[in-house]
Amino acid sequence: MTADRGSAPAGPPVISVRGLSKSYGDRQVLGDVSFDVPRGRVVGLLGRNGAGKTTLMKSLLGTATVDSGSVEIFGAAPGPGHAQRVGVAMDGIGFYPAATVRRELALWATALGVPKRRIRDVIDLVELTGHERQRCAKLSTGQRQRLRLATALLVPGVELLMLDEPANGLDPDGIRWVRRFIKDMAASGKTVLVSSHQLSEMENTVDDVLLLDKGRLVHTGSLHEFTAGGRFALEDRFFEVVGGIRA
Repeated sequence: MTADRGSAPAGPPVISVRGLSKSYGDRQVLGDVSFDVPRGRVVGLLGRNGAGKTTLMKSLLGTATVDSGSVEIFGAAPGPGHAQRVGVAMDGIGFYPAATVRRELALWATALGVPKRRIRDVIDLVELTGHERQRCAKLSTGQRQRLRLATALLVPGVELLMLDEPANGLDPDGIRWVRRFIKDMAASGKTVLVSSHQLSEMENTVDDVLLLDKGRLVHTGSLHEFTAGGRFALEDRFFEVVGGIRA
């Protein structure tokens, strides 16, 4: 059953994308993508492998160039200044295997200009207390996901979280923890954009849906609207829109 947190709040969007297009050679990865992400919502970025999700996330971060269109985060083009307002947890952001949890976070704190005392706050926040001296190479999958979240939250003023497959590889306890964590972040006023393949989990987590298929945005709107108030499962609606299971 889907949860309805009501309509999006008024005010300027946190993310605004207009006419975004990107091709690699003759292969179009994104085609004329436009959407807004309102403040204080959990937005699920959904789509098959190759739908363009990773390229879109990188475009939002300013780490991928685009052929046309525009991206604004808090009313401005992506840039270094957003490091104090945007927290990112993606698989592409690796750890130093030999570093301990505390040392890894200390390196990030230095890079972000964050006081070292903040490290204790984020360790407690993601419930890694007691693992500070554990080497990153020895962390479980769930612990690595929590460390990524801790890194994303190091800057105290972060207002937007961008999470790529935060529940990937987790057991049921870990998945439930991530779901609660994301909802708590939104309840505190943060905006969360989360990319995931786990449709059943997204149905229990997100407020809004961005659905990509072959580089095209085929749906944008509330989960409540997309599932007809919960009468249809997100997974069923997903395949109805993008087509049946592909071999």
